[in-house]
Amino acid sequence: MCISSNRSRLPSLIGLAGTLLPLLAGSADAADYRVGDGAGCTHSTIQAAINAAHTNPGPDRIHIARNLTWTAQELVIDTAQELDLIGGYDTCAPGTPSGTTTLNGAGGNARSVLRILGASGAWIRLRNLFIRGGDIAGNGEGGGIFFQGNGRLDIADTTLTQNSAGYGGGLFARGTGIAAEVLFGNNVIVSDNTARYSGGGVYIDQLEFAMREPGSVIMWNTAEGLGGTGGYGGGLMIRSGNLNAYAYLGPGVTSLGTIFANTGVFGGGVAVVSQDTDEVGNAMLLTQMTSAESPMRIRGNTATQAGGGLYTRSWNSATSGLSLGSAWLWNSQINENQAPDGAAIYVAAHDSFLGSPWGSNVDINAYALPDTNACPVGQPCGSISDNRAATFDNQLTNGAIIRVEESGRLVIGSGHAGVGGVLIEGNQGGSLVHAGDESKVNLQNTLIADNTLTGALIDVGSGDDDHLRLRIIDSTLAGNEIGGSHMLAIGERGFQLSRSIFWQPGKPILQCNGCERPFGTFDRIIASERDSLDGGNTPDVLVASPRFVDLANGDYRLRAASPAVDATVPVTGNDIDVFGLPRDQRLPVIVGAARDIGALERQALMPLLHNGDFDSNLNAWEALIPGAISRDGSQNASGGTGSGSMLVSVSNIASPRVTAARQCVHLPFPARYTLNAWGKSHGLFTDQVTLRWELRLNGSEDCTGTVIASGDHDLTSGNAWHRPAQAVTFDVTAEQWTTNTSLGVYAVVTDSVDFPNGGVLGRFDGVTLEIESLDDLIFADGFE
Repeated sequence: MCISSNRSRLPSLIGLAGTLLPLLAGSADAADYRVGDGAGCTHSTIQAAINAAHTNPGPDRIHIARNLTWTAQELVIDTAQELDLIGGYDTCAPGTPSGTTTLNGAGGNARSVLRILGASGAWIRLRNLFIRGGDIAGNGEGGGIFFQGNGRLDIADTTLTQNSAGYGGGLFARGTGIAAEVLFGNNVIVSDNTARYSGGGVYIDQLEFAMREPGSVIMWNTAEGLGGTGGYGGGLMIRSGNLNAYAYLGPGVTSLGTIFANTGVFGGGVAVVSQDTDEVGNAMLLTQMTSAESPMRIRGNTATQAGGGLYTRSWNSATSGLSLGSAWLWNSQINENQAPDGAAIYVAAHDSFLGSPWGSNVDINAYALPDTNACPVGQPCGSISDNRAATFDNQLTNGAIIRVEESGRLVIGSGHAGVGGVLIEGNQGGSLVHAGDESKVNLQNTLIADNTLTGALIDVGSGDDDHLRLRIIDSTLAGNEIGGSHMLAIGERGFQLSRSIFWQPGKPILQCNGCERPFGTFDRIIASERDSLDGGNTPDVLVASPRFVDLANGDYRLRAASPAVDATVPVTGNDIDVFGLPRDQRLPVIVGAARDIGALERQALMPLLHNGDFDSNLNAWEALIPGAISRDGSQNASGGTGSGSMLVSVSNIASPRVTAARQCVHLPFPARYTLNAWGKSHGLFTDQVTLRWELRLNGSEDCTGTVIASGDHDLTSGNAWHRPAQAVTFDVTAEQWTTNTSLGVYAVVTDSVDFPNGGVLGRFDGVTLEIESLDDLIFADGFE
């Protein structure tokens, strides 16, 4: 898609604005006007000072004191010059602002508090203002501020609240040329405004808008859609016409987000809508951030019909062709939103003049990172989480979390260098993605887990061409609760599943309506079944447990002995996984391979046994007696202070030896292994603290089956932490080893006095399973 030239220069202009403002503030050519009551004031009304500035050539500054109450304000600025309105002064005496000045429209006519006409060359800056009470009537635009022109409106340290209008309750801004811009700097709050139709907080019409600085937020606004008209963009409405409209969003407020808790009919948070007449401009939402640790967040918004977080719509006409409504997002979180359909995202279509729908696009992490954006390391580069398909009164529906209408496109993830993956978890609805006919859904580098759905996880329609309708690459789909008959459902056209894990035991993976085999492309797939995929007729589907670190607690990293580790050849480039860690990390497991299957790349061979230090929980350990184990943060032998240990405490024991917990570890290859731990007992009659181990050469996934070697590794029976100087050592030779070779590690405490005496008490920490020496390497993987 071609983006206009004025988009490409916006970041530099934003930086220029921040650089030039202090210089202009100190310019000897700038005229200063002081408004208020008392000594030093040049004017007693703000409008009088504005009028004076209009007649003065060059930059002007209007300083507004707080020693008067500014009610019934309906100010008009009409200029092609530079003008600053700066509030927060105690008096008219020169000094530094110490707060904000309230401009209140209440008590006057039903008009905007500020009406700004900024011709080409105008640069209007608003600072330290609290704008409220604007109430322009009927279809009027801009309750707090109305802006129109080809100039620039620059707002910082300002609040727009409790204003109302037909369109743009807080702010309405319309561009008349390609230079028109609205910039929000630091600490701009647009809250509790109402639009009777669309754009509850901010309505952007045919210009460029940037809210990229921290501390700025659009929240608690409403687009009512009265009489069935509008209702787009409870927080932010972006509309193109003859000119393009672009909005660039940044991190917002740390505790809230960027677009927070707004309500609309279509797009509770943000609506991106191309013009519904014969004009050719495109409307687009983009992210623009400088800190990888501060994502853009569309959070907690509600739509009464569609698109709780984000709604996009294109337009196609006979005379002007396509006007595209789309979103290009990087490092963005769309979380905790709600709508009957498209709880997180609704990608809408328009019935074109030819009678066929024309869809819009949402692309998340789909392209190379712009210069100003970055992805974090150690966490996802964006998420779609905890959204609910529900009505306004919280009744759950069978709507989708992401709805893509006919001919629409959804792209999440890519293989570009430095672009991390997206976490999609904890959503509740009918399906995660429901896409209509002729649509395209591409998912790459995504972790899709722990969603609760009444239908299929992903449902994609058919098409009349040969394009792929569904592509899933380098992804993990696991741990979801699916009410539908299949995990994936697709129409009669093709799809591609590549280097991904599909784990849904007891549920067929794929339903392909009207398909005849072969009906898709498979490449290095690990799945819980294959009959619905390739029918057992290709070498590229493996039915085997992925061996996640802790499936029960939602840890979808791979254990060292997972068949997904080093299961395929490296991919050209420098891509990273969902957690921002490098791909193609070869471990000494498979000779000639380096890349893992799924969303998460294992970075190192160790640890083989997970969570042996109990730093924050007991995850990866299975409690064998209910209530027998707990994490004790007050005592530890390994790790930093407070890292914790596992406490075994059982009373009224049935036998003196209590086996309280275990971890099942599959061994990745032939080697000499060593096992050890710290232990500690307690009290006068101290109990014996022991690690029990059981080696199985061809056991089950849960470490059951024939034991070929076992033993007790006594740690201590004393009151002090102790780690034996000699670890347990055992060998697994190349002749013995299989892909199902496993070690069961058990936490055991034995009563130290004649039984019965009531109970046992002991602690474990720093449990390690290490490799002393390799016996051999493996030259084949589970696919061969």
